[in-house]
Amino acid sequence: MMHTLLLTILLLITLPARAEIYQQQGPEGTSYTDRPNPSDPAVVLKADDLPAINTIAIQATGVEAATENRPAQAKVYSELAIKVPVHDAIIRDNAGNVLVNVTIVPDIHIKHGHQLVLYMDHQPIAHSASPIIQLTNLDRGSHTLQAQIQSAQGKVIQESAQILFHLQRYHLGQ
Repeated sequence: MMHTLLLTILLLITLPARAEIYQQQGPEGTSYTDRPNPSDPAVVLKADDLPAINTIAIQATGVEAATENRPAQAKVYSELAIKVPVHDAIIRDNAGNVLVNVTIVPDIHIKHGHQLVLYMDHQPIAHSASPIIQLTNLDRGSHTLQAQIQSAQGKVIQESAQILFHLQRYHLGQ
C-alpha cells in the first residue's frame, strides 16, 4: 500500500515536466506559456528549441581584483582571522562603537615592520600593531570588515576573510 502511494506521488510530480510549451507573438514581443491561446496558431516547443539564458561573467573589482592578480606566496602567519564580531552579527550600540578582535598566529612581526590594517567597507580605517581595535561612532547599517597584514612599504603580506556585521543604533524614528 505504501509503495503504491509513493509511486503515485512520484508520477504526479513528474507530470509538469511533460507539459508543452507554447510560443506566442504579441504586441510586447514573443512570450512563452504552458496554455495555448485559441485565437493564435500555437507553436509547440521542445526544451531544446527554447532560447538559452544569457549569462555575463562578473568582473572582479577593487580588493578582489588585487587579490586575484597577486602571485601566490608562502603564508607568514598560520592564522589571520576576525574573531569578533562574528560573521553576520547584529550589534546594538547607540554610540556606534564596535570592538574588533583579530586573531594573528604567530604574533605580528613588529620588528620586521609588519602592521595590521583593518578595512571597513573596502576602506582602510585603522593601522595597528595590536590585534584589538575599538571602532567608534560608526554609522548604523551593514558593514564589511577585513584585516590585512602589511609590510612597512604597504605591501599586503596576508589578508583575512571578509566578514559582515550589522550595527543598530536607536533613534527617535524607531
